Amino acid sequence: MTWLTNPLRRTFSMAKKEFTHIWMDPGTLFLVILAPAIVLTLLAYVFTFDVGAYDIAVVDMDRSPSSTEYARAISSDRFMTVIAYPASYDDALVLLERGTADSILVIPPGFGIALASGERVSLQHVVDGVDGPAARQVISAVEQRTLRFSAGLGGRGLNPPVDVLPRYWFNENLRSQHSMVPGVMALGLILPAMAVGLGLTREKEAGTLETLLTTPVSSMNVLVGKMLVYLLLGLVSALVALLVGRLLFAVPFRGSLAVWLFGTGAYLLACMAFAMMVANFTGSQQTTMAITLIILFMPGFLSSGLIDPVPTSGVGSVVAFFFPTTHYIAFSRDVYLKGLPLLALWQEVATLLAMGIVGLLVANLMFKRKIA
Repeated sequence: MTWLTNPLRRTFSMAKKEFTHIWMDPGTLFLVILAPAIVLTLLAYVFTFDVGAYDIAVVDMDRSPSSTEYARAISSDRFMTVIAYPASYDDALVLLERGTADSILVIPPGFGIALASGERVSLQHVVDGVDGPAARQVISAVEQRTLRFSAGLGGRGLNPPVDVLPRYWFNENLRSQHSMVPGVMALGLILPAMAVGLGLTREKEAGTLETLLTTPVSSMNVLVGKMLVYLLLGLVSALVALLVGRLLFAVPFRGSLAVWLFGTGAYLLACMAFAMMVANFTGSQQTTMAITLIILFMPGFLSSGLIDPVPTSGVGSVVAFFFPTTHYIAFSRDVYLKGLPLLALWQEVATLLAMGIVGLLVANLMFKRKIA
């Protein structure tokens, strides 16, 4: 039986060696044991097609019992909330521009009289078209509630259909490329950010990092110096992507280039800090790349508002908050299509900066402990 036992012994010996290698490398251990469960948990919470909660502003130019009843019918459940009754159309547009309201419903003068006389009534529904999927869901939600309202009128002997005419703001034709290009850019910029983690891992593999730390250069000097180069190159790549989006897809850029570059730099900082933390945790470039893609790229693609609207409540909203892509996609779309100033976008930028600074401090702490 030697012909059988010897190959088996050698095979088991190699398996034992490989198991020891995996056990001694926390990054690989994480990748093969915990990563699938983490991805499942994240995506189960955030990748959903359930109807979200939407905020709507109602410009009631009729101010009749019928218009009040219609506004109440629109917000009859927790998925649609009337947050304001602006006095004018211009005041309502300010709410739409700031992102306070997802859409504006304009009830024309004579709404109640038209219903009583059995005439057809047309309402204008102005929707924020920056986020295409969310815009379509808002339109569908208002149309469904309007149909229920009309059916209720018919049950009382009145049969006037209420027609809702949608109009898209900031993205007049609701072109998917106009909302997708600023969002997809967030995913593309993960690659320059990942490069800094790969560079750090490569130097660890070559042993040059330990040699570098024998000089008076501190660990923070090493991390910031590496990050600075990749950050500048990442901004150059962002400008190239912006030019491609303008020339190939005719996506308008209505905001300030300086504001957009500042926010993009904050986003790169957050992603690079995360990549550096991963690099301190792993022992090979392949593992660094895999973990970065699993945690940043995949959930960022599915849960940050690029395809499906970001959850507004529950665990899904909390999970989405901790991804830099969630904040950058909202920032980039608002600069691209709305032309908002930095003051109106300070929350997204401040969150990205905080993620980057905290991540860099944690990466430095991990780096010093690893070397020690």
